[in-house]
Amino acid sequence: MPTTITDKQRQLVTLSFARLVPISNEAAAIFYNRLWDIAPETRSLFHTTDMTQQGMKIMQTLGIAVRALHDLDTVSPMLHDLGKRHMSYGVTRDQYELVKSALLWMIEQCLKKDFTPDTRAAWIAAYDLITGIVTSAYDSPQ
Repeated sequence: MPTTITDKQRQLVTLSFARLVPISNEAAAIFYNRLWDIAPETRSLFHTTDMTQQGMKIMQTLGIAVRALHDLDTVSPMLHDLGKRHMSYGVTRDQYELVKSALLWMIEQCLKKDFTPDTRAAWIAAYDLITGIVTSAYDSPQ
């Protein structure tokens, strides 16, 4: 897991996320459909029937994570708390890799040819950095 991200990678993530914002509902649907295809057991972790609202939440959280890349010190406590909430919902560490796979697949489906190897590598670095902070909650005393 990388502990840093380059300025170029931050820029690639920020620019590519900006392309997802106008299609947030579609992107979220693609994400959840992919997640449930590859990990059907994760469906039970969501205690809502309003997947439009849940889709808005995931895209808002993704937006926060993208902005966090520019100021990790400020948002690290919030990301740590997010990890604690995920633990209380029953999310396991292993499931973060499934989410990463679904996220990358969704971005590729949405960006198509613009999802270059450099952009993919940037998203992987960003995801690993952010989830490293989120999952640090799993190592903390409750």
